[in-house]
Amino acid sequence: MGLDKNGRRFEKYFDDVPYDFCVGADVTFSDDTKYGHRYGKVYLCFTNKSFREVPAILRQELEENLKIIETWTLETLMKEGKKVQLG
Repeated sequence: MGLDKNGRRFEKYFDDVPYDFCVGADVTFSDDTKYGHRYGKVYLCFTNKSFREVPAILRQELEENLKIIETWTLETLMKEGKKVQLG
């Protein structure tokens, strides 16, 4: 769910709650750290859509944005993704 006018997440659902949707990918590596590292990349598909609108557009959004993340390679994730040490 999206954020209210004060920048806080909505705590209760209602039909027109603003909704955000993103897709992404990540890869995890074991290394000399205890738990390893992860590189993750996210693509924002839409933001602040009324939840009521989501069912009508979700399939199309998934299909369109799959085309974007299918082009991402391991190199893309490591170069453009956010690196996080696990644990």
